[in-house]
Amino acid sequence: LYCIPQKLNTFTLKTRGVIPLIARLTFVWNLIRRFCMFGATSMTLMTAIIDTIKPKVIISYYDARIYGKLDKLFDNIAVISVQNSVRSSHPLAIGDWGHGDTLPSYYAYGYFEASFFEKRGVVINDFHAVGSLKLGIFLSEFNKDIHQTNQKLKQICYISQYRHEFCDSTNPIFSEDSAVQLHAQYCKKSYALLVNWAERNNYTVVVAIANVNEKYFDSEIEFFKSTTDSDSVRFEENHRDKLSSYKHCIESEASVTLDSALGFELLGAS
Repeated sequence: LYCIPQKLNTFTLKTRGVIPLIARLTFVWNLIRRFCMFGATSMTLMTAIIDTIKPKVIISYYDARIYGKLDKLFDNIAVISVQNSVRSSHPLAIGDWGHGDTLPSYYAYGYFEASFFEKRGVVINDFHAVGSLKLGIFLSEFNKDIHQTNQKLKQICYISQYRHEFCDSTNPIFSEDSAVQLHAQYCKKSYALLVNWAERNNYTVVVAIANVNEKYFDSEIEFFKSTTDSDSVRFEENHRDKLSSYKHCIESEASVTLDSALGFELLGAS
């Protein structure tokens, strides 16, 4: 909402971890009508919500396939997708896009994303290479104190990419040979090497915790401590409302990560 003029009316729809519903009779009617068109799909729910609140613009910090479909269906509404994660040829990073799909107005990290989707037969109606939205918000809204001092702390920020799947043997994607487990091994190895270097050079390692869910907070810390436990390490919670991970990275002399989106975003902070 930092990028939207305050004089405009906005409606924030939470979709992650919840089923968004609107307490209006018109919504129930729209939901039934759209169910007859799309069945039990996310399109039914999203289109019913749009039918009910009648927005002029839809902005999503999620570049998913459904927003291309919404752009086609509602030709009188501007649909904008903002890139929120790294795209690559790895199956976990491609997304649900396929040949013949369309992206509406798309605000991406850079021109790589344009060629990435073009190679997969995805049509982008309106493309903008603008860098990271969250980094831009942090630099303009939360970076004032760091910018004024212009001093780096004697610390290295390790950007955690921990996921609870790393340690959950009941998860169907868990396996000793899986990409998830291989990624976990690389995380542990790179972390151990960094801590070893920091101890020898009298640096502090600040671990920018990935999880915001308290359920997995302790297990994430234990994941790293089981690799190496050191007094040179400080674990910092992830306060998304203040973009705290960006703060820890920018005030450090360097940041270390494998392939997190945050790591790529920071290329625009120099």
